[in-house]
Amino acid sequence: MSNDNVIKLIQPGMFADHLTDVLRNGACALLTQAVEAEVAEFLGKHADLKTADRLIHNAHRIELSGESLRRTRSKRSKTA
Repeated sequence: MSNDNVIKLIQPGMFADHLTDVLRNGACALLTQAVEAEVAEFLGKHADLKTADRLIHNAHRIELSGESLRRTRSKRSKTA
């Protein structure tokens, strides 16, 4: 097999030239602005929702009984 058609790919973070560096930084800044704008829009639409109860109003509440497993495990690790 000949190595004439093998192209070495540039690893992320390693720029071959300044133009690529400028383009990647610009793309990163543009994506950051887009995400921030979407988050701001989402928060603006849902600003009236103040509590988690309104966000999960269809959830079912589960009542647990007995001692917490965290407390049980914590007691065992302290005595060991």
